[in-house]
Amino acid sequence: MKHYQRRKCCALCDFDQYVEVCHVIPISKFPETALMGEVNGKKNLIYLCPNHHKLFDSGLVPKTRIELALSD
Repeated sequence: MKHYQRRKCCALCDFDQYVEVCHVIPISKFPETALMGEVNGKKNLIYLCPNHHKLFDSGLVPKTRIELALSD
């Protein structure tokens, strides 16, 4: 995600020692015909710390909170 010019820290808590790239819309939700540029597009990738990534994937962080962080 370096080419998107985002600071490499969790978009929710600013933790920057270790972050993971999270898909806002899971890869499994895209049709098989989707292009990689669509799946890995700027609006579908966000840096999250491991804790927030797991919470988001478990449905405990609302997608609206992630979308708000992406709009900053």
